Amino acid sequence: MWPKRRRAATAFRVRLGVGALLGVVLGVGPAAAPRAQASETSAAVSAPGEATLEAVYDFHIGGLSIGEAVLRVQTTSESYAGEARMQPRGMLEMFLNGRAEAQAQGARDGFGAFDPHYYEIRFEGKAEAQTLVMTLEGASPVTLTVEPPEKEPNPHAAPWRDQIGVLDPISAIVASFLPLGAENVCARTIPIFDGSRRYDVMFTAPDPKSSAPAPRWSKPLRHCMGVYERIAGFPPETLRDERYYVFDVWFEEGEGALWRPVRLAGRTRLGYAVGSLRE
Repeated sequence: MWPKRRRAATAFRVRLGVGALLGVVLGVGPAAAPRAQASETSAAVSAPGEATLEAVYDFHIGGLSIGEAVLRVQTTSESYAGEARMQPRGMLEMFLNGRAEAQAQGARDGFGAFDPHYYEIRFEGKAEAQTLVMTLEGASPVTLTVEPPEKEPNPHAAPWRDQIGVLDPISAIVASFLPLGAENVCARTIPIFDGSRRYDVMFTAPDPKSSAPAPRWSKPLRHCMGVYERIAGFPPETLRDERYYVFDVWFEEGEGALWRPVRLAGRTRLGYAVGSLRE
């Protein structure tokens, strides 16, 4: 049984979540300027196994804007690519004072499973910028570079050479949109490593007694409960006291097995943290 929802001050994760979410032209480096309009949300399928998604998500806590994420995903039967730009807004912008842009590419096997090859994320602040690049083979990191090197490295970082069977955060977002069959939308676990932290995002059947309010949407939705589980790379007290973060997610079924998250919602001390797909 999953733990009860925690009213923790934990940052709302959609890297999927994450962390993880905007429309940048695929194939362009993470420092490139976004070219999709902020009001643009679209999904298209051109052939079996091929899908393209451009979407904008707005994030709020307690009704106050904290950021937006623009995402672009492109998949074929043999490969995938994704790019995202995360921009803090409002009160969160005062604390973070910067933005992050990321991209990932990889392959898909005959069953549609993901095999990540390349991940890059660039953090830009007023004073400095930093880029992390990770390459992977067989769903395990083979190289990891951070430029310039971190002034204060994470003392609890999970060793990247020890990670096996993981996706990077952007590949995880793409995988969350493309479950291996409709029956698995609310029955799957996505293992993620971001270069220093190892965590899982699980989707399972919702708990109707403690769910967030459902969104109003013009198409049928599938409601799942999401569980963000910290595994390694976090302070011991965090792993002990805040190992899990529970949230709700509603998916809209699209063409070509593409399931778009329409809303994510989880409790914090300041009220619900909500990520909503912009129509």
